[in-house]
Amino acid sequence: MWWLWIVGPILVSIIYAVTAGRDRRIEAEVERFRAKLPEGAKKIMSLPGPLHRMVLAAGGGEPVQRLELVPKLAYLASMVANAVCLSDHQTVVGKLEDTAPRIVVRPLPIVEGARIANTGVEFKKDPEFMALFLTEATTAPASPLSPAPPPSAEHSKKIRGFLSRPIRDALRELPDVWLRVEDKAFALTIYGPIDADRINQLVSVADVIFAEYGAGGGPSLFGDDDEDDEAEAEAKPPPPPPPPASAKKGKPAKAAAKAAPAKR
Repeated sequence: MWWLWIVGPILVSIIYAVTAGRDRRIEAEVERFRAKLPEGAKKIMSLPGPLHRMVLAAGGGEPVQRLELVPKLAYLASMVANAVCLSDHQTVVGKLEDTAPRIVVRPLPIVEGARIANTGVEFKKDPEFMALFLTEATTAPASPLSPAPPPSAEHSKKIRGFLSRPIRDALRELPDVWLRVEDKAFALTIYGPIDADRINQLVSVADVIFAEYGAGGGPSLFGDDDEDDEAEAEAKPPPPPPPPASAKKGKPAKAAAKAAPAKR
């Protein structure tokens, strides 16, 4: 098996070249998205513990880039496949103001060219949403050795309340997205090939969720709204000067009115 000493290093070199090239392409697309933000977004080395666990729940993988969208509250994690994670993915994670129901919303699976029957949480008034997404309640098991109990009717009701109409409408704009919610954190994920426009779509959908339930009042994931308002105000022309206080110089308007002769 002497030939393994020759073939082995060659295979390693090929795998490295392919994966390194892929990493650079993904990083370039993340940078393109970052350049579109009003003030860019800070690159960071690690995520807060609860949000890092949400990235692991989405599949983990090797990090290419991590961006801070809202300081201490929301982030974009760009990940590539490794021996454990089978797919590249981009995941937006954020902290929620209040504890939310534990759910996974995922594209309704397609088998032999047709979507399967939707056995998840029902949205009777939104059949279009149910035609695209399977919503499953997740609960912590009673013990590591026992399965999670089925969701109660009350839990299903809370899930329907959390997935408001604006959020469902936003999810429909990106029908291959996955949403995971656990306690006070959420993760929104797309898998597979990526470009800056797809990242922008992902963050746009996450922005709707964060605006409704995000911690710290749910500020925009695309930048500081207050600064945009200030810039808008500066761009407006100044108001016209007020009219003169009186037709006669030196008299206030009321005095001028009394001085004017009454009409008969």
